[in-house]
Amino acid sequence: MENYGNVEFISNDICGYIQNLQKEEGKDIWLFGGGGLTDCFIKADIVDEYIIGIIPIILGNGRPLFLGSNPTIKLHLDEYTVQDGITIHRYSKRV
Repeated sequence: MENYGNVEFISNDICGYIQNLQKEEGKDIWLFGGGGLTDCFIKADIVDEYIIGIIPIILGNGRPLFLGSNPTIKLHLDEYTVQDGITIHRYSKRV
């Protein structure tokens, strides 16, 4: 895939790529994805904020939000919104 504006597609070591970006000055990095994408970031302790959406549909097996063997991370609910039964929760790590 080609990059588009300030959207960049990464197909190799994305966790290492993000860790290098964090060392540079600039704006926030926003990742969108499920457990497979976020797993290495959680294990590397480089996630500052979690935004989790809940859509009220039971899918049976579904997909896990977090994969196994992650560390315990205490979170603080900073904000939530509800619209048409869908909830969006924004959490930061507790200090």
